[in-house]
Amino acid sequence: MSSLARTTDVGRGLAVALVIAGALTLVGSATPAGAVTPCGEQVVEDWRDNRRIDRLYDLHCYEEGIDAIPLELRDYTDAEDVIRQAYLSRGGARRPPEPPRSEQDDQPPPPEVVPTINTSGTTDVPFQVLVLGALALVLLSAGALGYVARRRSGDGGGQTPRV
Repeated sequence: MSSLARTTDVGRGLAVALVIAGALTLVGSATPAGAVTPCGEQVVEDWRDNRRIDRLYDLHCYEEGIDAIPLELRDYTDAEDVIRQAYLSRGGARRPPEPPRSEQDDQPPPPEVVPTINTSGTTDVPFQVLVLGALALVLLSAGALGYVARRRSGDGGGQTPRV
């Protein structure tokens, strides 16, 4: 084999290696399609950077940012106020402030009409109290009958005999 043929083979091998290395670099540095941060979260991150909004965003991004504020930030920081002010200064329409979110938002609202309770007739005794009272009387009667039966049989009613 001549030196020219070896040089060509080495050059081809080097070119193939460079192409493979370049392809691997591109594949490794590409971001997945789902890795793009939503603009609402970008607004919140902008606020977290220095507690103010430094960049300009689309109006819907400010609204999404207000909705994306975590509860711990919403309750204890001014993030919502700062983002709302940036939204208004960017030309957004004033919308009413949203009530603070909590874990109770998942529960249904209380009923509109509260039933009235007649407190004038306080002589009524709840049914549960009657049942418990009857049960107590039955148990006391059973205990008393057991005690009397032992006394009559000569057991001494549970007392130890004297020596």
